[in-house]
Amino acid sequence: MPQCKWCGKKGILLKLDEYGLCKNCHAIVLLNISQIARIINDSIEIINKSKKLDTKLSRLELIEEKYKELLVYENAGINPSDKLPSKALEEIAGLRDDIIIEHFEEKLKELRPRIESELSATRKINLLTKLHSDFLKHKDLISLGSNKAKAARFEKLLKLLISKYEYEKLVEKAKKSEFKGQKKSALNAYYDALYYLKNNQIEDELEIDKINFVKNKISELGGTLPSETLDG
Repeated sequence: MPQCKWCGKKGILLKLDEYGLCKNCHAIVLLNISQIARIINDSIEIINKSKKLDTKLSRLELIEEKYKELLVYENAGINPSDKLPSKALEEIAGLRDDIIIEHFEEKLKELRPRIESELSATRKINLLTKLHSDFLKHKDLISLGSNKAKAARFEKLLKLLISKYEYEKLVEKAKKSEFKGQKKSALNAYYDALYYLKNNQIEDELEIDKINFVKNKISELGGTLPSETLDG
């Protein structure tokens, strides 16, 4: 016996449409689905066009909410779209991860010409530190294991770049003092550089050339290396 998938009405003479809906439910259900689909499509367009991460994420959250509304119809066996809401909801986490990672990768790409130009080391550090700080605010939203690994690699790259320019700033200060014959000031600056390199949360193996250079300069200037750095 024919039965409407939405209202449950049934009868031998009841006519159903291709989605299993009676005449009364057909207009109501399909109109609602159409309105939800429009909001989803508009949100996708905004995500693709917007440069603002918070806008992208808020729109993705709205898309998730709307697919949850469509899930009610899917559970009733009504799905006029090729895309199952349940399948779309499974993909949301990955999409959120991609949006966050791609946003910050693009931001770093935009910064590259500036930090590789004649900006001061301090200015470069400030730009990279701000990017790193913004990244940390969104890092915990990344949920999939493979994307967490990708995010960790990106953060490591940022830290290495920040370390590079912090090191350059400290060594430049030391070299200026050397040039002026200010041995004590130069030695203190090299000590500062060595302290930074040993405490910047980057593996020593990745900065061994810098560490060795600073150690050699300290020795040349008659300084004493801290005991914990002698073997490092």
